[in-house]
Amino acid sequence: MKKAKIGQSVLVLRRVEPKENFWSNVWVPEMDESIGQILTIESDRDRRGVMLSNGYLYPHFVLANLKTKKQLFPNDYYICQRRIKYE
Repeated sequence: MKKAKIGQSVLVLRRVEPKENFWSNVWVPEMDESIGQILTIESDRDRRGVMLSNGYLYPHFVLANLKTKKQLFPNDYYICQRRIKYE
């Protein structure tokens, strides 16, 4: 993601591995639920990432900009692969 704008919709693409790209925060298990979801940017924290509408802070490199819903849903459906952890 190039530039975060408050109010913009973004797609959460994947989870973050520990210390990936020197991201200083921690990915908590609850954030896995947001993979594949469209959320709104609430605030931009520069290097720390962006705060999304679910209250968690995400790094820029796991988010995709969405200009319009038609860009994401050209045929009114979207399939997102998610890594599922079995216990």
